[in-house]
Amino acid sequence: MLSRKRLITIVLSLITLITNKVSFADWKEGANAVDVSGGEHHTLVVTADSAAWACGNNSYYQLGTGNTQHKWTLIRVDDGDMGTSSGDLENIDDIDAGWKHSLALDISGHVWAWGYDDWGQLGNGEAGTSSTPVLVHGVDDVGYLGNITCISAGRSGEHSLAVDSSDLVYAWGRNQEGQLGNDLNGPGCENGYRRICPPQSQ
Repeated sequence: MLSRKRLITIVLSLITLITNKVSFADWKEGANAVDVSGGEHHTLVVTADSAAWACGNNSYYQLGTGNTQHKWTLIRVDDGDMGTSSGDLENIDDIDAGWKHSLALDISGHVWAWGYDDWGQLGNGEAGTSSTPVLVHGVDDVGYLGNITCISAGRSGEHSLAVDSSDLVYAWGRNQEGQLGNDLNGPGCENGYRRICPPQSQ
């Protein structure tokens, strides 16, 4: 069985071969890939220097570059609301690609989202679709979601999930099949659309 690091190396090699381009203009020396996630039509990568990279289809802003231009080679994800001096998303610990949106987890335990928001999968209240990263709001749109240790953009790409340091699960986005796990009528969830729903007690 291939190790995770070896698999990431193979994936990045394939991306290079397929695109017939062997150099990434902005790729820094020694910035080894440590995590990779494949969405429906785009790919996200985290490097050892905690930088976020993206390539592929960008019709719905899922690359987080501020425009809808597709990228055949890796490009840095814009900083968006993070507001870094470099203009790029920084201090990223984990990343996950959905269908039309993307998620990133920073080293402080906050979740960043960008792309299409037809079902509230960005978790940014009523702000909707964003071409660059925005912070995911807290429960009932109060503050921001924090102390997160794990993220998922959902297999359908229309809902998002997160786990915090107390092992509580949060879900937001589309809920037509009950994928948010809030019994469709959880307090403050209104079917889960555009809300982060707290865990429901049984």
